[in-house]
Amino acid sequence: MPVEAVHLSGLVDSVAESSHWVRRATSGPFHRATRLGALFVDLPYFDRFSQAVVRYALRTPQTPSVWGDVFHQRTPIALGIALAESGHKLAQQSATKEAGQTLMALSLGYISHAALDTSMHPHINRLARERAARTGLAPSVEHQEIEKFHSLLFHEQRFGCDLMGTQKMRVYIEVDASILADPGPLSDAVQRAIVSLHGKSPSLQDFRRYASGYVSYSRLIGNSIVGPRIGPKSQREAARAEVFSAFDFPARFAQAVALSRRYLDALGAYLADGVFDQSAKRALAAILPEGSIDPDPCS
Repeated sequence: MPVEAVHLSGLVDSVAESSHWVRRATSGPFHRATRLGALFVDLPYFDRFSQAVVRYALRTPQTPSVWGDVFHQRTPIALGIALAESGHKLAQQSATKEAGQTLMALSLGYISHAALDTSMHPHINRLARERAARTGLAPSVEHQEIEKFHSLLFHEQRFGCDLMGTQKMRVYIEVDASILADPGPLSDAVQRAIVSLHGKSPSLQDFRRYASGYVSYSRLIGNSIVGPRIGPKSQREAARAEVFSAFDFPARFAQAVALSRRYLDALGAYLADGVFDQSAKRALAAILPEGSIDPDPCS
């Protein structure tokens, strides 16, 4: 399974133990937006996906993604909070109430992703550099391989079977990113939030390409011929000792989920209170500190 499945599984486990307000805000018609939020910061990496496939097959580093790097490195927590506040504002007006609730759900998924990356990436980057020094591959390629094997081995354990190349696999990782690409109050609010922090934003056309690339990706992973070849059983077992067992992925995943629950409950309480004054912002920042969600990156 791909790394996106780790974020979606982490979201499921985090929400299950979160506050009643968070569970309600991310359920029913808003569940899909929460799943999209859990992958939001990674979506730019699916731009021009066919080129990425070629580079992956050749085991060469991926072309840098400007917006992928921005979302990970430059005020990522502030963006999650800005999305949440924008959603709350929309939800106060009857005409945009549903769009606002959808955006708040997206922001909760976003903050779960931020927590998982914050918790896991330092360990992954360290191991990637160790492996790169031994294999001669770029650390970014090793980072990608480590996350792939984490997901494959963890989800085989979680579900009791290998889902790669199956319809169930495709459905598990699919998200609907159309709300970011379709004109309307929600996509407008997302772009304003990004512009408020970075001076500019991906366009609707950019988000449309990201969404299209991700659809192609999920179909490729779920393809019965291609999917199983991405992480064959022999490769998984060869990597298991170093990448999964010695890394102690299940324990690190549990730690990441615990941080995600903490982030979700804090942002949920902030939204439920709805008073975004300096006192509330300081209290939230004490739990959700600003900083890179991929420190000392090699991905």
